Amino acid sequence: MTKRIEGRVIVSWEEPLTGRVIKYTKKVSFLGDIDPSTGKAIRTLDKKQRKIANKILFFPGSKGSTVGSAVLYGLAKRGKAPKLIVTPKPDLVTMGGTIFGEIPTLKISTDSFELVDDGEQARAYVKGNKGIIEVGG
Repeated sequence: MTKRIEGRVIVSWEEPLTGRVIKYTKKVSFLGDIDPSTGKAIRTLDKKQRKIANKILFFPGSKGSTVGSAVLYGLAKRGKAPKLIVTPKPDLVTMGGTIFGEIPTLKISTDSFELVDDGEQARAYVKGNKGIIEVGG
């Protein structure tokens, strides 16, 4: 069954985005939890130490230093950023990095966040002023 989630676009995109979901249930620090040169998650965040590049990244919020914005921007410039960032609690650190790095970003409800499972296939697109994500299926 395909789950359809609507959200508010923070950083828009043109063409539909498809990819595998990486979902973290803990807050993410882009300075500390993600290797800035490879885009690989450290073991305390992700036991599999997966790379977030070209994935649809879901996380409940971020934590930590304002340098996280620069890390996200750097990941984007090196081609190591996620295709899409999805969070119920966008913050200034994350948004600064996604805006300057032009990383598509979507704010969804906490209830919608709970519907998504790690590893699912997702497709996201913009319709009017809303972002739509179709997950599973």
